[in-house]
Amino acid sequence: MAPAAAARRSGGRRGRARHDVELASQLVAVALEVVSGLPLDAPRALRSLQRRVHDEGTSLRALIDEARLAGARELLGDDRLSIDEVAFLLGYSELRSFTRAFKRWTGVTPARFRRERR
Repeated sequence: MAPAAAARRSGGRRGRARHDVELASQLVAVALEVVSGLPLDAPRALRSLQRRVHDEGTSLRALIDEARLAGARELLGDDRLSIDEVAFLLGYSELRSFTRAFKRWTGVTPARFRRERR
């Protein structure tokens, strides 16, 4: 049995947290490779990661969206950054795409979120 599965079955929170951190770090590594445009070292690693994420009941897209939403909320709290800059920092090439995604996640535009947060 895989260590992560054993930790989940035993109810160990530390094992689960360690598994989540490992999974997140692998996701970040893959995301950085994808965003940078560099080829992945092992295409099987991406498929393996997709399979593990699927086994957890989610998808890479959902994890990336979750990370982007958390980042967006944090970055939108900094008034020194324009919404364009926030979109760029989160990997969006166009403000419109970021605005649509943010509204899908939260029900409000980034500008409205920022205004209401003050």
